[in-house]
Amino acid sequence: LYRNPSSGSYIRRGSDALTADTPVPYRIADLLKQIDERMGLLESKNDRPTLKSLRTRIESAAADPRYRFMFNSRLIEDTIHETIGNIFRVPNHGRPVTCFEMAGMPSEVVNSVCSVLARL
Repeated sequence: LYRNPSSGSYIRRGSDALTADTPVPYRIADLLKQIDERMGLLESKNDRPTLKSLRTRIESAAADPRYRFMFNSRLIEDTIHETIGNIFRVPNHGRPVTCFEMAGMPSEVVNSVCSVLARL
């Protein structure tokens, strides 16, 4: 374990160590709260216009219906099973599975044949 100096929490080192590329989930409401706290500090007087602009941009992105899948509460509108079923025609609504054996084809034409079959 090592202690994170900024938050004071402990992080386990090893295969599940936290790196700069590790995705860390957070709530937008918490981010907006931190921006508000930062705007309230006396030493951030010069940064207030920038922070207000940032806050406005975040709020407008969160209200945009195109980003509803990221910011909408806890509702899931589709499932991975339906998506995979639509893409790969896994028995979905009575439709059959289609398999092609391409091992006997010359390797030079496999990519072309696959792309034509995928378009069909």
